[in-house]
Amino acid sequence: MHWSSGVKEKVHVSPTNEHLVFVSPSVMAKDVVIYSRIVGAGTEKCEYYVNEPMPHVRLTICGDGNVELLEKGVTLNVGKLTIFES
Repeated sequence: MHWSSGVKEKVHVSPTNEHLVFVSPSVMAKDVVIYSRIVGAGTEKCEYYVNEPMPHVRLTICGDGNVELLEKGVTLNVGKLTIFES
């Protein structure tokens, strides 16, 4: 994940795309942060995820890799999800 703020984060995506796990350092925390997909809320172009410990923090991830981090509906950061295999 490359945020517009310049921060780069490692993100583990579950095989089913149901969960995203951010490993520190993180924009929102210094630990592991888990986001779960909001089932039924996605569109053809984007999926929506909620932060497990802080449900007012959400991610929108679109098929082109664009990501938006929101807190209570206010955009905190935008970025790009880059996918690679290790």
